[in-house]
Amino acid sequence: MRVLTALMAVAAGLTACHGGVGEPGGGPIRVGYAGPTDFDDLPSIIAHNRLREAGQAVEEVAFSLSEQSAEAVARGDVAFANGSLRTFWAARGRGADVVTVMTHVGNVHRLIARATVTGCDDLVGRRIGIHSEGAAGTALLRAWLDEECPGLEIRTLAIPRSENRAAALLSGGLDVAVVELSLFTWLAAQAPGEFQVLGDFHARWPDLQTTGVHVHGTLLRTQPALVEAYLRARLDADRAVVAEPARLVEEAARAIGPSADWMRIMRAYVDAGIWSGDGGLTSAAARRSLTFLQDTGALDPSLTIDDVVDLRILDRLRISIGSESGTPR
Repeated sequence: MRVLTALMAVAAGLTACHGGVGEPGGGPIRVGYAGPTDFDDLPSIIAHNRLREAGQAVEEVAFSLSEQSAEAVARGDVAFANGSLRTFWAARGRGADVVTVMTHVGNVHRLIARATVTGCDDLVGRRIGIHSEGAAGTALLRAWLDEECPGLEIRTLAIPRSENRAAALLSGGLDVAVVELSLFTWLAAQAPGEFQVLGDFHARWPDLQTTGVHVHGTLLRTQPALVEAYLRARLDADRAVVAEPARLVEEAARAIGPSADWMRIMRAYVDAGIWSGDGGLTSAAARRSLTFLQDTGALDPSLTIDDVVDLRILDRLRISIGSESGTPR
């Protein structure tokens, strides 16, 4: 109820202070996504459904690309957006007033290869699928190659969206690709033994964050109660799925559709510790992620941590939640 009261108290004023985000009289809170709902989004969908049940309208807006979602936040067309740190921080480097306030999902990027690709020599001449040259997954791939296969020249094919690259792997159009963990689990079920994880980017860089929850700087400055209430709802949902992962399977069936894959995917995500229950992003992890993206050439080197991240509300909530649970942080 604290979340609902805070959200409804400020939603009515959103249009006046930040045109397009909400409607007068407690209208919807609009949240952007870089594509249709997938497994990574489920805790946020759970949070939105709980808010709807309590009487607060929430509208999910799906864009074709993360770049479009970043533009929508910058214009004030949506109150919040989920997407790649690299994309939103690059927009910040171009002058967009967007700020990251928590993690959306842990690092789910994996380098997947056919079983016949076992090492660096096998990558020569192979068709390697990436989202784009500027994507976070591509930065991870380049860093992995620098460590594992220094000096190796590779051939990349830009295929937007992880599910399209997974389909290309299955059909034989690609030999290697950066895809999300849920898609590797799907591939393993479709073609047992034919694919392997060549590079586990989460295991290699456990403190590296790749996606976030982003907000327009004006909204953060003028409506901090809204941001805090929304983040509280997101944190509660993250903690709920950490405590009871079966909720992910139930929500996947409702939000995406029935599938025999959901249980396998849920177990893979739980085993990898994809959701932390505390918002994920810390000052140290944010700094590490920014430095990583700058070192790999994916971001403007002049950006500072204060330009791209504001964790004051999240840190306050972490202390509050810890105190409520009897485990101060």
